[in-house]
Amino acid sequence: DDQSIHEIDVKDTGENSCGDRSDDEDQNDKWNFYDQHESTRAQSTQKVNTRESCCSDSSEDDEQNDKWIVYEHIVATSVSIGEQVNESDEVILNETHSIKKESSLDTETFEDEILRDVGLDNIKKEVLQMLKTDGPRNTIHYMNDNASMWKHATVKIAVAGKSSVGKSAFINAIRNVKSTDDGSAEEGLGDTTLVVQEYKHPKNKEIIYCDLPGYGTVIMTRETFLEKVNLLEYDLFFIFIDPVPTEDDQWLIEQLRKADKEFCFVKAKLDQDMKNLKRMGMTAENALAKIKKPIVDATKTMPTIHGDVNIFLISNTNFSIGEMVKLVSFIKAKVPKLKFEAIAFCLSSFAKEVIEMKYETLQKRISPLALSLSLSDDSMLNVVRAENELGLYYDVFGLDIALNQQPPNLRHPFSPDCIGTLLNSLCDEPLGVLTKMVPIYSTVVAYRSFKKFFKQLLDELKDDCLTVHKYAISKRQKELSLPKC
Repeated sequence: DDQSIHEIDVKDTGENSCGDRSDDEDQNDKWNFYDQHESTRAQSTQKVNTRESCCSDSSEDDEQNDKWIVYEHIVATSVSIGEQVNESDEVILNETHSIKKESSLDTETFEDEILRDVGLDNIKKEVLQMLKTDGPRNTIHYMNDNASMWKHATVKIAVAGKSSVGKSAFINAIRNVKSTDDGSAEEGLGDTTLVVQEYKHPKNKEIIYCDLPGYGTVIMTRETFLEKVNLLEYDLFFIFIDPVPTEDDQWLIEQLRKADKEFCFVKAKLDQDMKNLKRMGMTAENALAKIKKPIVDATKTMPTIHGDVNIFLISNTNFSIGEMVKLVSFIKAKVPKLKFEAIAFCLSSFAKEVIEMKYETLQKRISPLALSLSLSDDSMLNVVRAENELGLYYDVFGLDIALNQQPPNLRHPFSPDCIGTLLNSLCDEPLGVLTKMVPIYSTVVAYRSFKKFFKQLLDELKDDCLTVHKYAISKRQKELSLPKC
């Protein structure tokens, strides 16, 4: 099992440190042990099954013999990994045997466990049906496929508006791309294209921000725009304005209403506007209201919307200023859950509210993952799945990078050894020799243990992310307060 293999890993590490063994030899020994252990377990399990099939009404002597078969299995396994069987194991054997006698009730208990789990609300009916008709293996495949669907969800967000309103800077900022990076949108050049420019997110190529050509110009008339731009292929439209919407923007809204497409107005460059109003002694709240008022007044005169439109004021250089969080909430409300999951996983952790959205999205993955791991009898594959999920947590929270100056008091600071340490602690939790002797019981126990482990780790990594966020804000404020040379 995984725990035994891990113990051999520790032992082999000690031998390698002396320079006596090569990595290939160590790997071969681990596989030889794994094959030997699986063979021993299969033989012992076969003995137990044979006795159960032959004697449905076992006497006290038969029950004692059954306990000795289990005991022999533990002895064989313990000898293989260099452990000793002591007197306390007799108590465990009695408990194991009593659980084994009641295993006929455990299937119902397992179904109840699934039905009670709110984390499986979206798929519990399908899971229970598949377990009955298709078996655990196909159920595992279904849940694994379901958990990775976000990777294949294509999201296309159109960024529209006239030139020099901050479209390119926004496309770079939302993808966490610098203007000097490969694949960045060219900023400050105005409308130089007559076709749609697509910019894929570097972390997920299925998330695409599309810079639409300007409309209502001599070169790009409204009719030409509709010929070149298929409005139906986009999930959302961000219409950038400065300072207020134009007649051409109103025309575009009419087309979007006909196509039944969601849209909003976005005004960028908020940091510049706020800085100017701050010099006039205006508070941040009053400054936002003053900047937004002429936009709201202009939309009230548009016959298509009569002021019924979402307006967001943002800064492309600092998402923590203004209403970027509200824009993200707008995206969440307007796109399918699967697509928002993909978007949320790729957003930078620029605000506490966004970190909470990421946390909630990751939390929904825990129960399906725990069920998949607990149903599987492939321990080595389980380690790979768990490692991938841990890596996803670090990536989504933005904790998978080595910071120049590590914030203090992080529970799980990122390092080359951090994932391995967490995996070792996971293998010590629900996996063990005895749980393999009573499959249904061990599934319930492992299910609960996996959920507890991933929930606790996710909580701690969320706290780490909040700590890094707070640290970054403090550092930024200190830099801004420094006198300029």
